[in-house]
Amino acid sequence: MAMGVNLGLESGPWFFAWTSSSAAEIYLTITASLLHSTRWANCGHLISSTQVLLPNRLKIVPHIIRSTDATLLCEVLDDIINVGQKNWWELKFNKQTGGIEGWKVNGVSIMKKGIYPCFCRAPTDNDKGGPH
Repeated sequence: MAMGVNLGLESGPWFFAWTSSSAAEIYLTITASLLHSTRWANCGHLISSTQVLLPNRLKIVPHIIRSTDATLLCEVLDDIINVGQKNWWELKFNKQTGGIEGWKVNGVSIMKKGIYPCFCRAPTDNDKGGPH
């Protein structure tokens, strides 16, 4: 027999945390545990748990970077291509690897090393060549 519980969001103890948070997603974790000890488990033993995504409380507005009259600068130095807007942002690309070598915003380094894909998989028993 399935049981359903209908709670209003305003009545929950999590309501203040939910309304005051700036997080885009908030999950409510619900757990059920034993109130008294039994022959098979002690008091407090976890029986069940679930997580519920709470509805968005605010309309999510995407962050928009406003364009300016600044000119886009592009400079090629050996294997590095610098693209950016003076005193605002700069991206460095490596021509050989295609990777991003650096990223600065307002003179602050956001990324110092390049990002490169790493394609691998965990070894399996089949890699051993079968029974010996």
